[in-house]
Amino acid sequence: MKIQGKNGKEIQESIRLLIAQGVYQEGDTLPNIRDLAQQLNVNRNTISAAYAALAKLGVIQTNKRLGTRVSYTKVRSGEGIQSDVQAEICDLTHGNPNRELLPNLQNIHFQNLSVGLYGENIYHKALKQYAISYIFSDILTYHPDACYTLANGATDGIEKILSAYLLAQDPVAIESPGYINSIKILENQNFQIYSIQVNHQGHNLIDIQQALKNNIKALIITPRAHNPTGYSLTAEEALNIKNILSNYPNTLILVDDHFSLISNADYQHVIPENAENWAVLRSVSKFLGPDLRFCFICCDQNTAHLLAKKMNAGTTWVSHLLQEIVYQLLTHHDFAQQIAKARQHYALNNQYFVQLMQQKKISCAATYDGLNVWLALDQPQYCVEKLLEKGWSVRTGNDFFVENTPFGIRMTLSDLNYSQIESLVDDLLSIMC
Repeated sequence: MKIQGKNGKEIQESIRLLIAQGVYQEGDTLPNIRDLAQQLNVNRNTISAAYAALAKLGVIQTNKRLGTRVSYTKVRSGEGIQSDVQAEICDLTHGNPNRELLPNLQNIHFQNLSVGLYGENIYHKALKQYAISYIFSDILTYHPDACYTLANGATDGIEKILSAYLLAQDPVAIESPGYINSIKILENQNFQIYSIQVNHQGHNLIDIQQALKNNIKALIITPRAHNPTGYSLTAEEALNIKNILSNYPNTLILVDDHFSLISNADYQHVIPENAENWAVLRSVSKFLGPDLRFCFICCDQNTAHLLAKKMNAGTTWVSHLLQEIVYQLLTHHDFAQQIAKARQHYALNNQYFVQLMQQKKISCAATYDGLNVWLALDQPQYCVEKLLEKGWSVRTGNDFFVENTPFGIRMTLSDLNYSQIESLVDDLLSIMC
């Protein structure tokens, strides 16, 4: 079969059909514009417009030197995807919180739950008031007119907000290395991605400035417990970013504060007062559990309005049952103690790891916040293989970098005790020194 059609739309559909049928596969070169125009007896501009439309959808890629090719499907593993390891191997790849530090669901009074119906208010009134009074009290000091909304997890919230404002091929900046699921959102929706480099010294401000000069439509940033590096913004760095962003008030700013209630770092606000569209997202995944799929969102009025249209009471609201469970867990008399215990556990594990690494004179960051520690290695695969021989499964940077580079390794320490951390550091010393 060959490409057919007499107008741009017909040619587009013909190419998509041929790709679906396997006639054209990933990486295959399509006919050049002049040859295809002659073959179909149409104007070159018709072919050019068809190719441009397919490129915008991410179906094909055009390159002056390489020609027009069928796009490759990007494969990026998510959190927990590598956790199926042998029983004798200690899995440090999963990125999960410690299960024992999550609340006991036996505390939920299910007899108080009622099933919601179509058309009812999508917000749990008491949970909304709790969020305004406690979860977002700090944000409201900066933006007293901000609105409250929610989503089925941070990833769902980010995806909904981006789709409300942006179109395919719009440019978006994100941290690299960064949170896997957020990068996957940008790839799956065919946005142009600008990398903001992050390491133990912070965000590359030049990258942020350059991305903004290139007219990015949105910026996604993590203020603390950055995954995978464990970095948290300092007050000085946050102020610098805020001042830079103040020159671009039309840029959508998404702040993913995923470790909010159990972070040992203070929240640093980067959203300038003149920002027109913004959102701070605080999911419950790290302290109530990722399976709840729930995220609080504080945002400007227009963003709240657009989200409300996407999350209407007829189809896509966040379950009333789920909201009630989250409310009961947050207001249980043991919650404050549970949060304090989790915060202390993760902090002490990170501190002990750094202390031992410094004693052994192995290079690492001075501090880590969150569930993970990151080692900057130029050739990490050797370290990964040797650690596996010694009983540790860790991840390279492939999935965390926009560019899919293997640079660096990430290790999740959430389930380890001090003895295991000592063994891990000893094994790192034998491999790296």
